Amino acid sequence: MADAICALDRDFDVYGSSSHMFTDWRWYKDIHGRSQSFNKIALNIFWQNIHNLIDYRYFLKPVDKETGVQVMDICNSVFEISILVQNSGIQKSYLENIQEQLQKMYHITSGFSVDTASAIKEFEEKVLQFLSGHKVDFNNMTLFAPWFGRGQQYLSFIRKSQYALTKVG
Repeated sequence: MADAICALDRDFDVYGSSSHMFTDWRWYKDIHGRSQSFNKIALNIFWQNIHNLIDYRYFLKPVDKETGVQVMDICNSVFEISILVQNSGIQKSYLENIQEQLQKMYHITSGFSVDTASAIKEFEEKVLQFLSGHKVDFNNMTLFAPWFGRGQQYLSFIRKSQYALTKVG
């Protein structure tokens, strides 16, 4: 979502999102004008609420932007490792890296959701068991498994004024 906002920032303003993260009060309040940055507001709200995209069962209070950035960095790392696993197969170094990322995420999430942190810990423990050579049933995770089956997000944008799209001079 942040990538889309940044990519379209010059010509478009965020208008709405799903998951619903912010309210556009332009129809109600006099906050229009070139000095108002709707995209900056949307990005700040996104970073403060990105942790709410992890575990759909909870709607948690906003966190500071730095925590949101850490959450995104960890998620991106795990995603990149999962691509390596898909392309090259399961390798010990990949799983060790995933376990390390899960441990980081556990420590962050324990600050705002004990249940989310417990689910991450459950998965981390399964990865550790697998790394130690034990047969592991990854399908038997009562805390982590309920996260799946959801995950669609979208943004809608409105074009900024015609003035912003034309070059002067």
